[in-house]
Amino acid sequence: MIRIDRAYYIYISIFLVFILTLSLKAQPDIDLPSEIQLIVNGSDMPLTSGWIDSLVDDAFAGKICYKIVGASRAEFSVTTQVQLPQILTLNEVYKQIVLYYIMLPDEDIREREFLNIYPYFESTEGEPALRCQYIPEGKYHIEVQRWNQIPVPAQPIIEDREIYNQILQISFHELQSFGDVSDNVFEKVAIKNKLPIERIREIYQNTILWQLGCQP
Repeated sequence: MIRIDRAYYIYISIFLVFILTLSLKAQPDIDLPSEIQLIVNGSDMPLTSGWIDSLVDDAFAGKICYKIVGASRAEFSVTTQVQLPQILTLNEVYKQIVLYYIMLPDEDIREREFLNIYPYFESTEGEPALRCQYIPEGKYHIEVQRWNQIPVPAQPIIEDREIYNQILQISFHELQSFGDVSDNVFEKVAIKNKLPIERIREIYQNTILWQLGCQP
């Protein structure tokens, strides 16, 4: 367990104020935990100063990779489904979890927030790859069921980029659930380009993962 000193509070606070100013009309108060403790599958995960440094670096760089794809509310809690790209290591996934909770405005909301994590493009109807429950102050109980990291795909060729742009153009004009691209869109592009729908979906997914892998 590594305590975050005063300097780290200042660094993270400045970054969060900047991001929230751009995205929200009103800034909520940010109440950061005094320490970070990751409990993974029932065991404490040792955090080095380097891990904390890279977390702060990710915050400054705006390296937010999670995509919110669903949420359900109970009487005293909210369960949110997010997707994370499979190109991330488990260590990077843990950092995204911490960044997600830091973005929430206060401890009460964090405590009521349960996080279910899926790989990109995977249905949220099945069991999540990871679950997380936040316990004040700064404890993250993480259950890892599976996480199969994959390498960053190769840069798409010109033809694949054109197909990707077609997908974006068509999906822009259709109502998508939580930003997902429907099979109907893939089918239209497949027919236009005389390619199997599975190939169109593969081009779309690989292009997105490649773009994320190219981010600094």
